[in-house]
Amino acid sequence: IYGINSALLIKLLPYVRIPGAPLKNYPATQKNKITIKDNIVKVELNSADTLQLRKVPGIGAKLAARTSNYRLALDGFYDLEQIKEVYNMPEISIEQFEKYFYIDKTKLSKLNLNTDSIIHLSRHPYLNWNQAKSIVNYRKVHGDYTNINQILMIKLIPDALFHKIAPYLTTSGLIDESP
Repeated sequence: IYGINSALLIKLLPYVRIPGAPLKNYPATQKNKITIKDNIVKVELNSADTLQLRKVPGIGAKLAARTSNYRLALDGFYDLEQIKEVYNMPEISIEQFEKYFYIDKTKLSKLNLNTDSIIHLSRHPYLNWNQAKSIVNYRKVHGDYTNINQILMIKLIPDALFHKIAPYLTTSGLIDESP
């Protein structure tokens, strides 16, 4: 290492982690590892950056980027189980994610059934173009939605999809509606 004298190197060596090197060569690292493990700070998943996502064992740079991109497409996660929907996500337990993250459901962006266009609705990963078009057509024929449950009247929206998309839906910007 250039520019570091021997005395400073000896002080810093316990904090250096070299992949593949056994921990027994650095006795202070084992002690520090326990301290770091005990001091895990949970981060709100909908505002976590890719570096924070990479703290989870098994999540590398590409998977962190995919998770971040999927979160943007969803307009936020409402449940940690949604992590499993990220393309190529390994079998990491939800308990593992719970060690590092929590979810603030108030950070979700909502799709407004009364004002959003077909294009905007169809950009959500849970809705396709035909479903979005049916939502808008129903609105045109029957008037504004008064409750998000009304989309169950649309044949292209099965119950399973409704329960998946419901946390992202609203009929106004003022009221938080629950299914």
